[in-house]
Amino acid sequence: MGQMLDYAANGARYRPAALLRRSLEETCKADGRLLEEAYGCRRGVGRGEADGANG
Repeated sequence: MGQMLDYAANGARYRPAALLRRSLEETCKADGRLLEEAYGCRRGVGRGEADGANG
Protein backbone atom coordinates (compact mmCIF):
# COMPACT_ATOMS: atom_id res chain seq x y z
CA MET A 1 0.00 0.00 0.00
CA GLY A 2 2.79 2.43 0.88
CA GLN A 3 4.48 1.91 -2.48
CA MET A 4 1.20 2.59 -4.30
CA LEU A 5 0.79 5.88 -2.42
CA ASP A 6 4.39 6.77 -3.19
CA TYR A 7 3.78 6.24 -6.92
CA ALA A 8 0.59 8.32 -6.76
CA ALA A 9 2.30 11.18 -4.95
CA ASN A 10 5.44 11.13 -7.09
CA GLY A 11 4.18 9.98 -10.48
CA ALA A 12 6.25 12.52 -12.39
CA ARG A 13 9.41 11.12 -10.86
CA TYR A 14 8.67 7.63 -12.18
CA ARG A 15 7.06 8.55 -15.52
CA PRO A 16 7.56 11.50 -17.89
CA ALA A 17 4.88 14.20 -17.75
CA ALA A 18 4.03 13.74 -21.43
CA LEU A 19 3.32 10.05 -20.84
CA LEU A 20 1.09 10.82 -17.84
CA ARG A 21 -0.88 13.40 -19.84
CA ARG A 22 -1.28 11.11 -22.85
CA SER A 23 -2.47 8.32 -20.57
CA LEU A 24 -5.04 10.65 -18.98
CA GLU A 25 -6.24 11.81 -22.41
CA GLU A 26 -6.62 8.21 -23.62
CA THR A 27 -8.52 7.24 -20.48
CA CYS A 28 -10.88 10.21 -20.87
CA LYS A 29 -11.48 9.36 -24.52
CA ALA A 30 -12.23 5.73 -23.67
CA ASP A 31 -14.63 6.83 -20.92
CA GLY A 32 -16.30 9.46 -23.13
CA ARG A 33 -15.32 12.26 -20.73
CA LEU A 34 -13.79 15.66 -21.33
CA LEU A 35 -10.29 16.26 -20.04
CA GLU A 36 -11.62 19.14 -17.93
CA GLU A 37 -14.03 16.77 -16.20
CA ALA A 38 -11.14 14.51 -15.23
CA TYR A 39 -9.43 17.49 -13.61
CA GLY A 40 -12.65 18.20 -11.72
CA CYS A 41 -13.33 21.64 -13.11
CA ARG A 42 -15.39 23.28 -15.79
CA ARG A 43 -14.96 26.55 -17.63
CA GLY A 44 -15.93 29.42 -15.35
CA VAL A 45 -16.50 27.16 -12.35
CA GLY A 46 -14.02 26.70 -9.52
CA ARG A 47 -13.10 23.42 -7.89
CA GLY A 48 -15.80 22.02 -5.67
CA GLU A 49 -18.50 23.94 -7.49
CA ALA A 50 -18.36 21.63 -10.51
CA ASP A 51 -19.55 18.66 -8.46
CA GLY A 52 -22.00 20.62 -6.32
CA ALA A 53 -19.86 20.39 -3.18
CA ASN A 54 -20.41 24.06 -2.38
CA GLY A 55 -24.08 24.08 -2.96
